[in-house]
Amino acid sequence: MARSQSLLLAGLAALALLVVGISLFLGSVPAPEPHAPEIAAPFVDPTAAGNAITRTEELMPIAPAEDNHKQSLADPTKSTVAWPLKVQLQLIEAAGLPHTAGVAAMGSGATAHFSGSITGGLGEGLVGAVKFIAGPNVGRELRTNAAGKFGATDLYPGLSVVELGGLGGFYVRREVRLRGGAETPLHVGFGMPGAASGRVLDRAGEPIPGATVELDGQMQFTDLEGAFLLPSVPSGLDLECIVSKPGYASHFELVTIAARQTNDRLMFTLGPGGDLDIEIPERIGGPEPAQVIFMNASSGSQRRYPWRLMSPLSVATGSSVRVEGLPTDLRIRVYVFHSGAYAKPTYAEVTLQEGVPQAAIIHLEPAPLLVGTVRTRDGLVSQGAKVRLEAPDRVGSTVAYFGETSMFLESEVLPTFPMGLQETVSDHNGRFGFTSFPKQAPRRYLVATSADGTMTGTRIVGPEDTSVDVTIAPSGGGVSQLRLDLPGRHQAIEVDCAVQGAPRDRYLLPANEEYVIDGLAPGMWRMTATWHGQEVQTSAQGAGVRGFKIERETTQTIRLPQGAIDGQDADTLLRAGRKP
Repeated sequence: MARSQSLLLAGLAALALLVVGISLFLGSVPAPEPHAPEIAAPFVDPTAAGNAITRTEELMPIAPAEDNHKQSLADPTKSTVAWPLKVQLQLIEAAGLPHTAGVAAMGSGATAHFSGSITGGLGEGLVGAVKFIAGPNVGRELRTNAAGKFGATDLYPGLSVVELGGLGGFYVRREVRLRGGAETPLHVGFGMPGAASGRVLDRAGEPIPGATVELDGQMQFTDLEGAFLLPSVPSGLDLECIVSKPGYASHFELVTIAARQTNDRLMFTLGPGGDLDIEIPERIGGPEPAQVIFMNASSGSQRRYPWRLMSPLSVATGSSVRVEGLPTDLRIRVYVFHSGAYAKPTYAEVTLQEGVPQAAIIHLEPAPLLVGTVRTRDGLVSQGAKVRLEAPDRVGSTVAYFGETSMFLESEVLPTFPMGLQETVSDHNGRFGFTSFPKQAPRRYLVATSADGTMTGTRIVGPEDTSVDVTIAPSGGGVSQLRLDLPGRHQAIEVDCAVQGAPRDRYLLPANEEYVIDGLAPGMWRMTATWHGQEVQTSAQGAGVRGFKIERETTQTIRLPQGAIDGQDADTLLRAGRKP
């Protein structure tokens, strides 16, 4: 036992000596340098004392002696300017139009303003389009900018129907009331939709199953109880609702949907539809069909029928047609317009009855004509050219024809009438023809564009003209550019620009750049500029009311106030919603 303990102690002592030896040996070899861990550089406040900044992309505060709040920025894309420069451009008159004393510019009646926005579920702007599908601006399309904003300042007044749609699949339909010289707003948001429910009944109070309910562009059918439900409808006013079913007269109504609420009191009553036989006995005038327009004869009465879906109706001259499903117990007027002819009398007035078809016979007689030929400069005829005869003021000529005031344009969603605008296509001999309306617009613009769109020509015609030629020539592209010079800047500034009321994307303009506005029509323009609510001086102001000419590439100068050059202090930036 004692021997075993002695051996164990000896072994432990030898092991200890071995460990000490190895340690002494390793201590004589230099240890490798440890790898330094990668640590993110701490944030350096450029405004803190003692923090020197050498990177050119960082802010470099320089405090002039006269004002400690002013800053110069080494990076021209940085800015301490709290508010954007706002620039508005308005076309006064397009280039290339002829001039005659006492004749207003073409489109002078388009004075209604329209603006708004489209936003998504989180309040973000949606990129899309606003299309006019009915009314005096039919065919016009407005595009939103990146923030979902749209606008126009050159629209014709009256009731219009617009559809709003975009890449996200959103789609709504609204009626808008545009007035000359006034602004009409329309803001559509998809973040807080409401709902709509109700019933469709007949005059006896019985449910009508299978009726179609179209609300704000959505469609639903009624069930066996005549009930319907639209669970998600973007909130707003004047949502177009049309209820229809074969055998009944359709019903029209404007509906309001509140955000996050259900409008469950929608009750629609459909009455039996009446039939109307329309006959145009004479086959005179141009080869194209006549245009029939229906209007409620009782001015000021409540709108209950979607007349815009019926007007205009094409009817061949020398024939008749039956129109079904019209509202009964209502006096309506039937107007007929046809190239080369006048209706005699001007309209037919009938009262429709249930189960008893009524007849409207409209006679035509030859009307004064304006005919002509579209030719190139070389004298060659232009086949398939688009030709239009337009009154300088479409609105004025229309209300003059009907003997009404401008409020007539708000009585119904009306189409464009021929006394304001006529359009046709030249035949194989380059010939065209229009009805003359000398009483409503003695002088008009005659505009021709070649079939491929590369050549145009315009002339003014008077009441004495019966046969005229239009010479077309290369249009030269028709796109110009305006460059705005903002001298004296040492930092960036945001710019909001709108052309004819259409907003462009907001742009942070670096200190060393001009602001460029592309895609402008050559002609006379008017420009206004403001910053933080105050008008800013521009070189265009010296041109007076007539504005200034833009052709190809034009430069104008804007003299910014000192605050838009030197910027604002941190407190002002915070109050303006900007991060200092």
